[in-house]
Amino acid sequence: MYIIGTGGHSKVVFSLLKSLEIQVSGFVDENSEKEVFMDKSLKNTFNDLSLNESYNIAIGNAKVREKLSKEVKGDFPVLIHPQANIDETVKIKEGTVIFRGVSIQVDVTIGKHTIINTNASINHDCKIGDFVHIAPSTTLCGDVDIGDLTWVGAGATIIQGIKIGENVMIGAGSVVIKDIPDNAVVVGNPARIIKYQ
Repeated sequence: MYIIGTGGHSKVVFSLLKSLEIQVSGFVDENSEKEVFMDKSLKNTFNDLSLNESYNIAIGNAKVREKLSKEVKGDFPVLIHPQANIDETVKIKEGTVIFRGVSIQVDVTIGKHTIINTNASINHDCKIGDFVHIAPSTTLCGDVDIGDLTWVGAGATIIQGIKIGENVMIGAGSVVIKDIPDNAVVVGNPARIIKYQ
């Protein structure tokens, strides 16, 4: 498997792959001129890679993940840390990564190329879209709906039954107690809209 990206997130994905005993062939980053990263080969182009390769897009920026998912041809397996607790009814689409300490309860659905980060807690019947990032120690109570390209900051809490739009940014530590429209940036306890992006 190749890891796309050479930022901090790619290091965590690399660690996850080691815990799964998945061989990392190297890294790919079109914006780097280095030849080695994390003691693995680093390529700055996709041109010489096989269409049959497996990849993970280890980039935190949701719009970049979306763009690369359309450009890179290959396989994008779901990656789940062995110390995550995932109910057997959970449905997860391609390219999504679930890290150490995550707990996901019954009948949750998760879209493609989404990041569920360390120690996040997702309760029953939540629906999480594509290219979402659920940051460390976030709590989604039951029946929460999160739109595509949304970022939920570290330690945020979203109470039961809330609908979050697309391309929303929720600040770290926020407590969301009412629905949030598309493109909003919200912060605070209770969370309030401070601008639109």
